Amino acid sequence: MYLCPCPVRSVIWDKRFHVMVDPTRSSVFMIYTTSFNSADPVAMIQAGIYRHYGYAPPFLAEGMAGYLSFPAYDAKQLKKNKKLAPLDSLLGTYYYVNADPHTTDISAASFCKYLIDQYKVDQFLVWYRKADDLNARQTLSETFGKSVSELESDWLDYLDTLTFQRASLRKRRRSRRRCSTIR
Repeated sequence: MYLCPCPVRSVIWDKRFHVMVDPTRSSVFMIYTTSFNSADPVAMIQAGIYRHYGYAPPFLAEGMAGYLSFPAYDAKQLKKNKKLAPLDSLLGTYYYVNADPHTTDISAASFCKYLIDQYKVDQFLVWYRKADDLNARQTLSETFGKSVSELESDWLDYLDTLTFQRASLRKRRRSRRRCSTIR
């Protein structure tokens, strides 16, 4: 991991999160100064996922990396406010990287967490290994035996069934305050 005082010109930065993940060299570049901090553990996890499992579209790699980030609460709030993007759109890499990064990041993590929890990690990894930037929709349907719209409907129904205890929400808010400079 490299903490840089400014974007280094020799690497291609992900302008959405001000990081650069390079799985070929197992390196992550982040900006860290007294006034700006893009250091994020999810980027480190993403580098490890790329290194261990290979390339997959950003929706899958970032979604899998965000598995432990408690995405369901935020996804439920986005759904309530009608700000969740359609799953079919998110599976397209061009749309995914050009849409609102906050929304896409939460949606990817929440959907991937849903798939891993409901269908188990082995089946998710089958999809991860098959998918590329051009066939993510097709391989999702083939791997899970349902259409994209059926899986999206199941995921959204799942979000509706979730309830959260006040203690876990307070813990989440404290955690967010500590990490507020990350994104």
